[in-house]
Amino acid sequence: MSRFVLLAPTPPGPAFTNVTADSERWNQLLKEAGRVRGRAYLADGAISAGDLDEDGAFLIPLDRHSWHILVQDDDGRTLGTSRNTLLPLRDSQRRGRLPHIGKSFERAALPLSYRVSAEQYLAKAQLRFGSSHPLWGVTGGWASTLEGAKSGPLVALALRAHFRLTGCACGLAIASERHNAVGQLMRTGCRLIHPRTHPGMFFDPGYGCHVGLVGGFAYAEPPSLRRIVDRIERQLRDSEVVTLGESAST
Repeated sequence: MSRFVLLAPTPPGPAFTNVTADSERWNQLLKEAGRVRGRAYLADGAISAGDLDEDGAFLIPLDRHSWHILVQDDDGRTLGTSRNTLLPLRDSQRRGRLPHIGKSFERAALPLSYRVSAEQYLAKAQLRFGSSHPLWGVTGGWASTLEGAKSGPLVALALRAHFRLTGCACGLAIASERHNAVGQLMRTGCRLIHPRTHPGMFFDPGYGCHVGLVGGFAYAEPPSLRRIVDRIERQLRDSEVVTLGESAST
């Protein structure tokens, strides 16, 4: 049996019913997520030992400004994790920011048309959802332990449920070919985003392998998975949410 624990950078909205403000526990759980990532990425050759901190965690500055979804076992051990960084969907507020994604484009020396394709995808999401979902998510930090290998697909579906609860119109991710991460996301209803004149996958020297820009709209999961996402959404509503700010619960 597994459970979800969520880390929120600021107090979340009323969609979540079990929110506590505890900076010590927030930092502890973030370290746990970072250690899961560190072990997985080091074993894959995606990072080197020098990329880990003194606790063996792989963390980036974006982590402290993001949501994190943790899958834990009954003993409270973290089996899988992912990160979701929420940004305004309107470009006038976002000002063209593509954190994490833009850096991958730069490392791969991709043409400007790749960034244009990403912007067009976000524009379509804005047209589709209007004011009902004013945010979008940069998803990443996807990893699991050997014992929690089955949590990978669960985390991917939890991201979709998280979109619904946080007002995300869509999510974008740089997904690697390792463990067929691209294929796993596409099975949840995501698709590769790229210019027509450029192949879908590209080599990112930072990852040391081929990656692809993958996007998914909220409420666009395949019908066969919709009931599962509905169930996960209900789970996330009542799951423990730990925030650095003041508690949103009464």
